[in-house]
Amino acid sequence: MAFRVVLATDDGLLEVSDRGTKRICCRGASIMDALIREDWTLVCTEEGVVEVDKGMKIVEGSCWRVKEVDNQIVASVEGPRLFSSKGEILGDYTGTASERGWHFPHGPAHVTDLVQVGEMVFASVEEGDLLVGKSVRSLSPSGFREDQHNLLYTGSRLLIATASGVYTSEDLKSFSLSPSSRGYFHALEQCGDLILGQVMRSIPLMISRDFGLTWESLPYPLPRPTFGQTSVKCVDERRAVYANESVYLVDLYRGSLTQLSPEVPSVNRVIEVHLN
Repeated sequence: MAFRVVLATDDGLLEVSDRGTKRICCRGASIMDALIREDWTLVCTEEGVVEVDKGMKIVEGSCWRVKEVDNQIVASVEGPRLFSSKGEILGDYTGTASERGWHFPHGPAHVTDLVQVGEMVFASVEEGDLLVGKSVRSLSPSGFREDQHNLLYTGSRLLIATASGVYTSEDLKSFSLSPSSRGYFHALEQCGDLILGQVMRSIPLMISRDFGLTWESLPYPLPRPTFGQTSVKCVDERRAVYANESVYLVDLYRGSLTQLSPEVPSVNRVIEVHLN
C-alpha cells in the first residue's frame, strides 16, 4: 500500500511513507502546524511563524495554528494575536485577554482554531471566549466561554471540541454540551457521514453519526494523546489516520486497524494524508 503522511512533530516537519520517514524541515523544532503549497511551506513553531523555503521568520512568538480562512492565511500566535502570512497584524487581543481573564497554564492565551460559516468567522480561544465577527479583523467575544481546542462546521451545526466534551450549535449563538461526549476532546474531523473526534484517554477515538449530537467510542486501543495533540485526519469517507508515537490507518466501519509506521516523534498535528 502506497501512502504519504505529513506530521507536525516535536522534532520538525516529517513525511512518513511506505518508503520510510524523512524530514521536510526544522530538526529539533516543535512544530504545531504547517501549510504546504507547491512552491512554499509555512510552519507554526514555538519560536514563531517561519517561511521554510526562504528561511525567514515572519512573526516572533509561540505559534499554535496556521489556516486559510476569510480568503487569507492566518497565523495564531500567543497573546492572542492573529497575523497574515506576510506578518501583518490582523488582530491583537492581549488587552481583551487581560480584561476578560483569559488564561493558559503554559503561557498567554491563544487562538486554537478558526472557521468560516457563511459570512461569519469564528475563532476559539484557549482558555477564553469564542470569538465571532464578519472578518478576521472584526472578531469579538460571543458570550460562549470554555477551554476550547478545535472547531468544525458541518450539517448546519458548529461543533467545538473542549476540555469538557463537544458543544454544538445550530443558531450559532447558543451552545449545548453533548452528554455522551464528556471528556477532554481535541480533534474534530468529518469523514463522509461520520464525525470523528479524539479524546484524551487510552481508547481515544469517538464517532458521531448525527453531526455531533451523540457520540460512541471506537474500540481501538491506541497510544493515548496528551495535551495539545491533534492526532487524526480523514483519508476518505470511511478511513482515517491516527498518529501519535506510531502511525495507524483506522477503518471507521470495519473495525480494523493497520500500523503504517512503528515509531514517530511526538505528533502535534496531522497535516496531510495521501493514500493509494
